[in-house]
Amino acid sequence: MSEKSEFTQRYEQRMNDLQANIDLLAEKYKSSREQVSETSRQELEELKRQRSLLNEKLDEIKQSADGMWKEVAEGVDEAWKDLSSHLKQLRHRFE
Repeated sequence: MSEKSEFTQRYEQRMNDLQANIDLLAEKYKSSREQVSETSRQELEELKRQRSLLNEKLDEIKQSADGMWKEVAEGVDEAWKDLSSHLKQLRHRFE
């Protein structure tokens, strides 16, 4: 398996896990609307937006030439770190 394929597979799994976490947070938000601020709702929406952008970058990597994908991958790694941090903060708020 090529390095590019391994990278995309790893991120596809991460994206699936992320979606499961977003779905769980959305359910928690629905069941506790009175207790959760509008800010938290907006942050949940922002998390969804970031996930969508990251998914677009992953698609870009899949379609890029073998020599060019690493440039995009660096941005994906950095975006993933930011998104993961945001997810942790939001999960803590919903606990």
